[in-house]
Amino acid sequence: MFLISFASAWDWDNVQTTYGENPNTGYPNIEVKNAFGLGETLFEGSLNEHTPTCGEYCTSKIEINHSGGEFIQDIRFLTDNSEYEEVCTEEAEICTWIEPTHNATGYNSCYTPKTCEDVLIGEEVWIEQDIRSYRFKYEAELPEYETECEETGETSENGTAIIECNQVQTGTYTGFKTYNVGEDLPEGHYEIFIEGEKKPSRKVDWQVKIHGEWLEAWAVWGDGTILDDLTAYYKVDNNDFSDTHNSYDLTNSGTTNTSGILIDGRSFDGSND
Repeated sequence: MFLISFASAWDWDNVQTTYGENPNTGYPNIEVKNAFGLGETLFEGSLNEHTPTCGEYCTSKIEINHSGGEFIQDIRFLTDNSEYEEVCTEEAEICTWIEPTHNATGYNSCYTPKTCEDVLIGEEVWIEQDIRSYRFKYEAELPEYETECEETGETSENGTAIIECNQVQTGTYTGFKTYNVGEDLPEGHYEIFIEGEKKPSRKVDWQVKIHGEWLEAWAVWGDGTILDDLTAYYKVDNNDFSDTHNSYDLTNSGTTNTSGILIDGRSFDGSND
């Protein structure tokens, strides 16, 4: 929940602090006060919804109680340009006995599980870089129209009655309205969404500026690629049967090398494979 009071024309003495965390997203709550943090609370709130790993299309949601005036002054996007090293820990070897068949002897199929993670080398490095597109939107009561037509009492040259049509408001409905950075909002309660489109491999930190303060404690859209949903990935190039995504390495049994769609592949003849 955001509480925003009237924005002062002077932002130089505003100070932001973090406290607690939102139970839905794990991100800290933020407040901004004037008079070097000793005065009036200008802003406090938390991030209610967020996609931490989102690939190309990402979204986050904030809620505000707004007393009127300018809300978001600016937005910037930072890309993670840090250096990481993959560190893997091997576990005990696991073997499964494959029963013999009429044309093959039994054998143990073994693999060594391992857990891998990217470990930061040195300090984090973030560079300011725009994403493909973004927009803010919020739920609002929008006008609903219908077309009403009536004859004007006049006729055209060929004798056809001239009809005049107009869009007439018949009511309202709840829908999404675009919010533009720097725009004033009237007093009220709002749910504001930020939607972004980025390169799937990029890890992006979006930050908004409110009351002269960049809110840097929120919020990172992580990278997401097709490999995130895979258990194992084998290139099988040059007779290599290692799992390049996880830890389930294979041992060749009867297959032969052949040309693949991407570099090499394996040929299965249906016997002893």
